[in-house]
Amino acid sequence: ILILDKYLLIHDFFECNEQHIYETIFRFANTEVRSLESTNKLLIDSGDMLVLIPVLGNSPNKLTMEESYFGSHARNIKTPTSVYQISKNGSVHSSFLLKAVNTNEDIEKIKATQNIDDMSCNIKLEDEFGKKLSMTVLNGKIGEEQIFLLSDWK
Repeated sequence: ILILDKYLLIHDFFECNEQHIYETIFRFANTEVRSLESTNKLLIDSGDMLVLIPVLGNSPNKLTMEESYFGSHARNIKTPTSVYQISKNGSVHSSFLLKAVNTNEDIEKIKATQNIDDMSCNIKLEDEFGKKLSMTVLNGKIGEEQIFLLSDWK
C-alpha cells in the first residue's frame, strides 16, 4: 500500500492454527544492502537511500542476509537476499515499512509498532519529522470495499 506518496507498507496475513515458521524474503538487484547495527532494519542504497523496517508485534523477526541466485533476463545472477523469519503458533501478520531517508540519524528517529486483534492489524508510525499515522489492515477478504484505514495518530 502506497501511503501519502512517502511510505510503502508491505503487509501479509497468514492464517494458521498450528506452530509454523513463516518467512518473508526480499531479493535486491544491483543495489547495496546491509543490516543496520543490532537491528532488523535494512539500508538499501541504489543511489537513493531507502530503509526497510520490520514492524514488530508480539513475535520478533529473525533476520538473515545471504547471496542467492535470482533469474533475470534468462540468466541466474547472485543478489543480496534478506530473509525475515517468524516462528509462531497461530496466524501471523507480517508488516514492513519502506521509506526514503536522508541520513542514518533519520532512520533512528522512525518508530513503528503493530497491535493485532481478531479483526485487524493496527500499525502506528512516527516518522523522522514527528508525523504520526495509524494504519489499520482489516482481516477481510480480497475484494471487500474497506480493507485499509488511515488516520492521524495523536
